[in-house]
Amino acid sequence: MATATGHPVLTRDVFEEPLWKPWTRLAKEYDFRGCWSFPIETRDRRPIGAFAMYFREPREAAPQDLALGAAVTQAAAIIISRDTEAQERARVEQALRDSEEKYRSLFNLMDEGFVLCDVIFDDDDHPVDIRYVDANPAAVRMMGAELVGKTMRELDPNFDPHWFEIFGRVAKTGVGERHELTATPLDAVYNVYVFTTGAPDRPRIAAIYQDVTDRMLADERRSLLVRELNHRVKNSLATVQSIANQTLRGTPDPAQFIEKFQARLQALSRAHTLLTRRSWESADITDLVRDQLVLDGDSDRFSIIGPRAFLTPQSAVALALVLHELGTNARKYGSLSSTAGRVGVRWTMISAEPAIHLQWTESGGPAVQTPARRGFGITLIEKSLGGVGGSARLHFESDGLRCSIRLPLAENGGAAASAQKEN
Repeated sequence: MATATGHPVLTRDVFEEPLWKPWTRLAKEYDFRGCWSFPIETRDRRPIGAFAMYFREPREAAPQDLALGAAVTQAAAIIISRDTEAQERARVEQALRDSEEKYRSLFNLMDEGFVLCDVIFDDDDHPVDIRYVDANPAAVRMMGAELVGKTMRELDPNFDPHWFEIFGRVAKTGVGERHELTATPLDAVYNVYVFTTGAPDRPRIAAIYQDVTDRMLADERRSLLVRELNHRVKNSLATVQSIANQTLRGTPDPAQFIEKFQARLQALSRAHTLLTRRSWESADITDLVRDQLVLDGDSDRFSIIGPRAFLTPQSAVALALVLHELGTNARKYGSLSSTAGRVGVRWTMISAEPAIHLQWTESGGPAVQTPARRGFGITLIEKSLGGVGGSARLHFESDGLRCSIRLPLAENGGAAASAQKEN
């Protein structure tokens, strides 16, 4: 009651007080009769307990007793308040230490760079430099130097002006900004979020930044590849359209047209597959020749000899179509139409250009005559290589067809090896 009401409760004899009736057993057990209770309150009058005095005999409280009770409760309130404040202060300090430790752990472990800075302004209030107050290990790694206590211009005087402009603007306005910024001395690009932190009367600039250089390079490469793919698709469609038109012009019968057109598309497809293995950078001429000529297990009828060399994508596609026409002609009308017929494919390097000279030689087949009419196949062989800086010449000799081909190599295409390779 004393705690609840904030006033002393002075009981002369607990056996005479009805409120004590449930508790008289305690009075009997501990042999007391009188009980005085004084409330203990904090300075803001918040009750925190009571001070009680017990007497073996009934007793009235005299004025000096009340004064003593008041003095004791005031002293107790001071002691308890100070202890409570000390405990609260210790709790807050521990919470701050825990928070600081958690912050520092996060600060040190995060992958993103994090810095606290002061912006340095000149007499005209223009931002001219940035001084680092704190920096996490990731920021140090990104910058390649210790940062605390140094300025950006001390680290390198060639940092881009946008760093100072953005940090200075955020320091003045207090409004955070996010940008992708180049750092020329570091040859890097960063995604940076700049904002203010600290007390209102002395704000500091904080920045979180992430190195996005690899992503930017990947995006640029992806855009380049998309443009290149678009260019190649258009070229391939133009090639298909030309093949379709020329095949249709020289083949009025629909069934023959379908057969020839599909075969030429398959040759084009095999060349594309070969180029895809090397990301459309170049094609190994040996693989290309074998892909186009050695079909259905007839490899023993071909002699393929030449040094390792690489063709440009354009040259590879053009040569694939030429070899397809030569192989088709050899199987239908030339040396391979006879069981004893053979085909030799040999090439040598022309180092001065650089280019290759490829010789197609048929033998063991029926006698050859110069055709009275030059169809699409012959036209394709003789004309298609001109578009890639090459040439092809057909020689209809009685003992077998000869074809002399010259083609430019890919850049450094002839540097791989000069030893001949026979398949």
